[in-house]
Amino acid sequence: MKGLVLRNPWIFLGLIIGIIGLNFIAFSQIPLNLDDWAYSSGAITLLISFNDTNIELYQTIWHSDTFIIEQHSYPNYFVIEISSPSNWLKTLLNDKKPLDVEFNLGIDLDPSSLKETINFTIYPYDFFKEVKNETYSYEETDSCFLSFTARGFKNEKIIPNIRILISIDLEKMTTLNLTQLNSSPQIHIFYYLALLRKTSMEALKPQGIVLILIGYPMLIVGNLKKKNKEMPVKWYILLVIAFSLLAFGNVLLHYAWYRIANMRVWWMLDSPINMLPAPKPFWSKGPWSWMKFSSELHPRPVPDPERGYTVSYIISLFILSYVASFMLLIGLVLLSICFMWMRIATAYADTNK
Repeated sequence: MKGLVLRNPWIFLGLIIGIIGLNFIAFSQIPLNLDDWAYSSGAITLLISFNDTNIELYQTIWHSDTFIIEQHSYPNYFVIEISSPSNWLKTLLNDKKPLDVEFNLGIDLDPSSLKETINFTIYPYDFFKEVKNETYSYEETDSCFLSFTARGFKNEKIIPNIRILISIDLEKMTTLNLTQLNSSPQIHIFYYLALLRKTSMEALKPQGIVLILIGYPMLIVGNLKKKNKEMPVKWYILLVIAFSLLAFGNVLLHYAWYRIANMRVWWMLDSPINMLPAPKPFWSKGPWSWMKFSSELHPRPVPDPERGYTVSYIISLFILSYVASFMLLIGLVLLSICFMWMRIATAYADTNK
């Protein structure tokens, strides 16, 4: 007596492929923390020259669309106002939920004595969880760097109007004899705002559509066939296991590579991390598409603990990518066994006719 059999493997194949396709589309709509940061930045360079007793400032300005730059001249002061209205910043989020924020203002002064002439104020100062002011002096180049770094929302529901006021004391500048210290004194101002936003694994959506387009025709073909191959229940169980490993492995590999590719770290040959991630999902497009390494050069990420990219965090992502790749490999092996089994069963049935 024959064991329990299911009579239509083609219908079952089409059904399971279509279900996986629908799940991929559903997964692609779930907002997740994929380390997706949106940036807005700008830079201003002021070249200082002296004409008799007058000071002339030559400016080079670059900034993204979310910042407004205004300048105000007074008898003894020159003020630069950099602002970004909250409704402009919301365009960076693209209707996605903000999770974290990082703001940085850097002022490079050459020569370092310019530090006496410059002052900056940032509004709203108390919007951020962590605030850090630092000053770096470089004696070998007689330059100075002022840094303001802020991180974290106090209230994620409030996107503030960022406003920076940088005032330059022109009267004091005339008393410093800057041209004797440096033939071309200058001030470089750099600033950026980064927002971490919830996003989804959109690379899964095209794959889901393709699987649905494959699965539903298989259902139709299975229904049109007059004679269906009979396969034992063990074959169906093995098929379900194979497709489950392929589906979950694919989702996990995409998740790992979204976070790997979105890491805000440098990729260099000289890194304390000695391992490489598993191969990226070449069958889909995502933030990893720009990462192209030659066969001889294998740069690795340089940890940045201050931003949370510790050695253990990066290695855990790499291990996750290997686990996902292993699931895909086992799933492919089991799937090939299923199809070989079905072909053998078909050939055996034909010889016994």
